[in-house]
Amino acid sequence: ALPIARANTFSEGQGSGVIVSADGYLLTNQHVVADATEIWVTLSDRREYPAELVGEDPETDLAVLKLDEDGLVPIDWSDDDDIGVGSLVWAIGSPFGLEQSTTQGIISAKHRRKSSGGGVSRHQDLIQSDVAINPGNSGGPLVNSRGELVGINTSIVGEAFCGISFSVPSVVAREIYLRIRETGRVARGFLGVEPSVVPGHLVKRYAIAEGRGAYLDRVLPGRAAERSGMREGDVILKWNGQTVENDIILFRLIGLTPVNQSVQVDLLRDGQPLALRVQVDARDTEFDLLPSRGGRR
Repeated sequence: ALPIARANTFSEGQGSGVIVSADGYLLTNQHVVADATEIWVTLSDRREYPAELVGEDPETDLAVLKLDEDGLVPIDWSDDDDIGVGSLVWAIGSPFGLEQSTTQGIISAKHRRKSSGGGVSRHQDLIQSDVAINPGNSGGPLVNSRGELVGINTSIVGEAFCGISFSVPSVVAREIYLRIRETGRVARGFLGVEPSVVPGHLVKRYAIAEGRGAYLDRVLPGRAAERSGMREGDVILKWNGQTVENDIILFRLIGLTPVNQSVQVDLLRDGQPLALRVQVDARDTEFDLLPSRGGRR
């Protein structure tokens, strides 16, 4: 975890980050570097570097920075989908400026959303843990027992740590990093549906394993879902071959699908399996936010 300082015309702030490539790229939170005119990164051996902001993604609260240095030691990525609830994890960062501090906890839940001020992004897919996160931890790594990157620490519930913290999972962070590194931005796909968890009576009626899937409460007229033949009441089970566990996973998969790409969607309609092809639209920003709730570190 690297201390990251930012400066603007009014104040200075501090957060954490993690090196993800040997040629100087690192990940941190978008809110750590927001509105910064200068960004400085301090390595564990006390070397300091000015950092270039390559790009940022407010929906996932991630930003990619670049140092003018080679031969750095990057963290190894974990497949966070393999980590289970109850698994031990450690958060590393600089809470209150106390560099290289480590706290321990467990994974409390996966696939969470929470407010970040003005509303809740539909593109959030967060890991919940009870690892202590305090001001200065933002952007630092959440790691497993092998030291692999499980997530990027981003926020808590409330104004002070009370046992609930959130991290952007590594499977999301890696995709965002790669897209920003390549193009400087994240262009998201859009389907045009309002999904929810599958209602209990349908889980029983259709014998849906573990209640997996995303139930379509609403299909927006004229958008990709309707054009492909999707209807309200359909249950999406797979997106481009990947299992859809719930509505949060569905939004993640849709958002990270390249615009105009055609994918296969496997669903249930009145209990019968159906496969459709859908060509993904460009993201509709008016549809991005859910009702609000709140706090960050």
